[in-house]
Amino acid sequence: MSQHIKICGLQSTTFKEAMEKTQEVTDRFVDHLAGVKVVDLPRPNSVLGPVLSASNRIFTAKDECPTEQDNEFAEGLDPVGTLAKMKTQNLIHAPENMVNINVFEAAKSGNAVPGLFKVGDLVELQVSFVAIHVSREVKITYKVCVQEALAARREFASQPKKEPAVRRKIGYFYADEEEPSRIAKRHDGE
Repeated sequence: MSQHIKICGLQSTTFKEAMEKTQEVTDRFVDHLAGVKVVDLPRPNSVLGPVLSASNRIFTAKDECPTEQDNEFAEGLDPVGTLAKMKTQNLIHAPENMVNINVFEAAKSGNAVPGLFKVGDLVELQVSFVAIHVSREVKITYKVCVQEALAARREFASQPKKEPAVRRKIGYFYADEEEPSRIAKRHDGE
């Protein structure tokens, strides 16, 4: 089981540069592991351009990290206790499994729940690249692990600003600027 985030840059140049950096990391893996077959990172695409897919496991086996302590789940990660029931004696929620999700906006800043992201939010991710031995052959793959996620300026997507309705007068033969003087004349009895 894992926490998974997919991000599309909506064809922005900043996101394109970030995707080029991930390709740079891939190339360094291949250069560093000369003689080893490196399975390339899957690069899904959408109508709006390339997509970065990042995830992180929720549990780690105790024998993989015997010195780590079991941690509580982040707020909102396990609202009804399903993950807690799935956790067995040999699985722990280690620090490397924790994903810090934060929000930065005018009304509220700080820790947030995983379900706060919506399509169109401006998001910043901190990721790490992890090499994984795949099979008995000399074969390695790697994945992008999400460590931190920050939703910045969510109001663009989740709270669109409503403009006040424009009132138009119909049937008047004078300009808007003349209206206060005409109202005053009407009340004065002229």
